[in-house]
Amino acid sequence: ATVTYNYSAISSAVLQDVDIFWLSGYFYASWSSAEITALKNWLTAGGGLLIDGGESYTNINAILSPLGAGLTYASKSPFDGLTTNILSHETTLGVDSLYINYAASRLSPVTAPAVVIVKEMSGANNVAFSKVGGGRIIALTDYKFFDWDIGYYDNQLFGNQVFDWLAKATGFI
Repeated sequence: ATVTYNYSAISSAVLQDVDIFWLSGYFYASWSSAEITALKNWLTAGGGLLIDGGESYTNINAILSPLGAGLTYASKSPFDGLTTNILSHETTLGVDSLYINYAASRLSPVTAPAVVIVKEMSGANNVAFSKVGGGRIIALTDYKFFDWDIGYYDNQLFGNQVFDWLAKATGFI
């Protein structure tokens, strides 16, 4: 995989050769309607969108709402630590436990077409997926794939399967 940081405005040209767009919730910028439209068009055509974290959940919700993905971020859940509250999905095959470190938000509400696949031990929604047109979205409320968290429990297996699932939308694999 090649990871490219983007500091420009989101446009169809920026997204043209992108298979998976990773949007970190640790950002504070608002997107213009043109940027949201470019993302929606790219996603509908078969892109894969990964959202992690959610400190800026108001800005993330402003991006998600026009997509019709059924995903909404809400204020932080107080839970950190191990969860075994994992539901069946391609991304969770063989995943028995995940480490949640600083759940910056929670997913609430989650409505169709979105489906929750990981809950915190407290019951708060931690990870959900959705499909928009030919595209796929995975929304996480914490940073399971960061350097210090990837090695805990089944985080790496889950991360590998998340990227595989998102890449299937793009035809990459």
